[in-house]
Amino acid sequence: MNILYVTPYLPVSGSHGCASKNWDDIETLSSNHRIHLVCFVAPEDKEKVRFLEAKNCEVYPFFVQSYQGLAARHQPIRDLVEKLLKSRAVDIIQCECSFMARHLPPFGKFPSLLVEHQVYWLHFWREFKVKKKPIALFRILKGRLFFPT
Repeated sequence: MNILYVTPYLPVSGSHGCASKNWDDIETLSSNHRIHLVCFVAPEDKEKVRFLEAKNCEVYPFFVQSYQGLAARHQPIRDLVEKLLKSRAVDIIQCECSFMARHLPPFGKFPSLLVEHQVYWLHFWREFKVKKKPIALFRILKGRLFFPT
């Protein structure tokens, strides 16, 4: 299977949680599948691209000065994704983070997964259970009301 990963940062082992999880996924899947990775790459991660290329992963890096402020639509990524889909180089898309979905075709037009990593509620739940802080429970409820899944 040909899998297109669209991520806001370069998957790197030992980095923050999301990047490490993506690295583990790609490392596991690349043994039996072809991976295409479209991602932003900050200057400090430029040299790490080659580690992914060694994992049967075709990397399409979009170099940025910083990972900050990536929520804006990026037409070159949209164009590349469209090109990959038209060439039938991709069977399924895995999009990491909802703001990256703006670079994909309209929902329902192509098999895709959206992965959200926001698990802030777990921190608040622990704070409520361990430290008995009622405000933490309020924060969980507030998140569920304003950001339902």
